[in-house]
Amino acid sequence: MKMKFLFVVLLFIFASAFGYDIGTMGQVTQKTTLKSTERGSELIQLDTSPVYEHPVYLLNLHGDTSYDQGYDAGYLFGQQWDINYDALLSSLFEGYDNIEPLLQKITEAFLDWQWSDFLSVETPQEYLDEMAGMKDGGMQIGVEDLDLKTSRGVTLANFPSDGDDFVYILIDEYKSTHPSLTKREIELLDGVIGKSLANFGHQCSMFSIWGSRTESSRLFSGRNLDWLNDLGINQYKLVTVHHPPNGIPHTTVGFGGLWGSLTGMSQKGLTVHEANLESSLDSFRGFPWVLRLRHVMAYSSNLEEGLNMMLSTNNTVGFNHMIGSAPDNSALAFETMYGYTAYFSDMDEREDGAIDPQTGDVYGFPLKDALYRTNHGYDDVTVDKYQWYGMHAYDDSKQRYNAFFSYFSDLESDSSLVGVNEAVEITSIVGKKGDGSDEYECNPDLYYKGENILSVAFDPSKLTMYAAWEDKSGDDWTPATCSPYVELDMIQWF
Repeated sequence: MKMKFLFVVLLFIFASAFGYDIGTMGQVTQKTTLKSTERGSELIQLDTSPVYEHPVYLLNLHGDTSYDQGYDAGYLFGQQWDINYDALLSSLFEGYDNIEPLLQKITEAFLDWQWSDFLSVETPQEYLDEMAGMKDGGMQIGVEDLDLKTSRGVTLANFPSDGDDFVYILIDEYKSTHPSLTKREIELLDGVIGKSLANFGHQCSMFSIWGSRTESSRLFSGRNLDWLNDLGINQYKLVTVHHPPNGIPHTTVGFGGLWGSLTGMSQKGLTVHEANLESSLDSFRGFPWVLRLRHVMAYSSNLEEGLNMMLSTNNTVGFNHMIGSAPDNSALAFETMYGYTAYFSDMDEREDGAIDPQTGDVYGFPLKDALYRTNHGYDDVTVDKYQWYGMHAYDDSKQRYNAFFSYFSDLESDSSLVGVNEAVEITSIVGKKGDGSDEYECNPDLYYKGENILSVAFDPSKLTMYAAWEDKSGDDWTPATCSPYVELDMIQWF
């Protein structure tokens, strides 16, 4: 027993000093129910090994109505939600200590306007009911305005990656209420609003692989969220399990203070993913994606139903999405922007041999039984409306797309199949963990240039996922892709 304890201590010291290798596995070593409600909702603490600085929390929500489940969420996790919200808002104004309260007040007013007048309009009532419940559940424990804090997080997540591109949203909003917009008004909006907004999203990535390329031919998928790092929200890492009253149980992975699906998996074996896609066709007159992906999981039993859900609801700003389906043993990728959706299966002719419009080089390398996307697209409309040509972000997107292609091609050459370890490894490789010079290694000296805050690989036919979060802070900050991937068997909560 003493030797085992010594080994764990030495492992923790070594990992803290030098960082983990890519694809390091972790597991839940203890589950503790911290709080519960009469409806059966629970807040559970998951202790892990190797050890994160803070535990992972699991919010398991039950109830006869969406309001009830929202109430339980606010009651069980409202304190932590509030702390993360304050950390997120404060981090956005770092360096402006003298006027931070004023900046936060202005930002909150702006977010409330965007939500109330635009994003909330096409949000189904059940999610509005959830937020109303969160407000009342939070009030029960002395936390105010959880509904507003939640909607502000949804709105922030829906921002385009490049702050300059927010001008297209404002133009759309102006045109939706005014018959015309002059050139001078466009220039004014661009100068005053577009240039002043920070970047809210960066170089995300996602993939699905199945059939001839995998063990037992089953589907694996993965997703990286490369966003603003070290915001102070990783102290409350969160897995949420929803049991919608008339829908399919599903789980989301993320952080307290950010409601919705940054990525997730349903009881039916569907996985959902997102990556930024900068477009000039932007609007907030649609279904915010973090709630839309939850809706796909809650009301889709297979890939066709997921496709229909995507096509029957409205996009907002430019995003790549993906739905992986264990029942179908296949996947679809979506290139979305306001008023337009293109979708792709493997070996789509638009991607196969596609020519880069900027360089004239081939930049489309699809594979059979695989789909992978970063932050560019292949449909003609997507290519025409794309905003990152000539930028480092575009070159970075192509490099990470090529990393998927090379990894899977090498496995094929070696007659090797993708299993859990390989799915976790490729998810880890493609996440932005440093300056991009060597993403196959975890180098603590380069972490400060990393952006990866969440990295999750899925084995949906077994309803199991492997989740990694950013950890620690300041000089000790560690990207998710260099943190342990904690194995979570979701059957017990579904």
